[in-house]
Amino acid sequence: MDIRKLQSEALSLRLLRRLHPAAGQSQLYGAAARVASTARQAVQFVGGLESIRIELAPLLRYYEWLHWLKVLLYLFDLEFPRSTAVLQHGLSVRRQKRQGYRWPLETITVHKDGVLQECVRLLLPGEQLGNRLIVGDLLGSLPGLHPIMKQFYKPFLHVFELRSAEDGWWLIEREIAASHSLTVGEWLSRYQSGPTVPPRAPRPAVDPPGLLHVPAPRADHPMRREFGGRVFLLDGARHPEWLAHYSLLYSLSSLCRYNPVEWSDIVLWQNEVDALMVREYLALPEMRIDIEEDGLEEGARAVQFRTREGAIR
Repeated sequence: MDIRKLQSEALSLRLLRRLHPAAGQSQLYGAAARVASTARQAVQFVGGLESIRIELAPLLRYYEWLHWLKVLLYLFDLEFPRSTAVLQHGLSVRRQKRQGYRWPLETITVHKDGVLQECVRLLLPGEQLGNRLIVGDLLGSLPGLHPIMKQFYKPFLHVFELRSAEDGWWLIEREIAASHSLTVGEWLSRYQSGPTVPPRAPRPAVDPPGLLHVPAPRADHPMRREFGGRVFLLDGARHPEWLAHYSLLYSLSSLCRYNPVEWSDIVLWQNEVDALMVREYLALPEMRIDIEEDGLEEGARAVQFRTREGAIR
């Protein structure tokens, strides 16, 4: 079920009753009102976004995403918000930018509390956010930006395309091991500790120059990503794409709101590489949130983040 359907308070109430059978009626009615009104607001932020100029697009996209995450919190956690602190963004960036600003070099500070932290607690129990995020690392983990990151910000490239070889083997660039300062053997061991498809034949004795034979990752392999009908591998453990998008959109929206000089350079192509990067990022297929009604008994595990390419992690 597309989360946009939760604009209906009646439908939200039905889901809430299934998720929280022991809750009182007044509590459920109050939660249904919060879910539906927040969903309606999220839809309004991007209504007619195609006609919105790039100057405002990051701001609207971020607030849409913020409100969808709040919808999930209101739906699955009847105690949300426990304090005003958890209603904050959960992130911040430096307001004063340096000369020669480059978006991928931006550092995002991660705070103790906020909507993002509450969603991580709900959707990714045990996930460690750390104290900071680097925009380039987040961009470099998105397969849709692989070509442009490879051209202009290769040190931040963390996702590599798989190419089919023979007998069930696939080829990946050997430099995938470099980001974590691993030997090829160490990276292979880490990769193959995840679920893979056994090849039909023994591993070829010789790898092509600059490439490495690997077994195919199964659909549930944590390093696997898909985009445009192609399969990619992350170089290691990375934050899920929904979290990357939330953080990237927060960074861009802050630049748009508080740093008009640097943002104008991007809008007017005076910071040419970042102007291209921002436009490529904003042109990526829209992410949506689905709720698997048949899996509601598993709580937040029923949430699926998808793009037009299919389910993503």
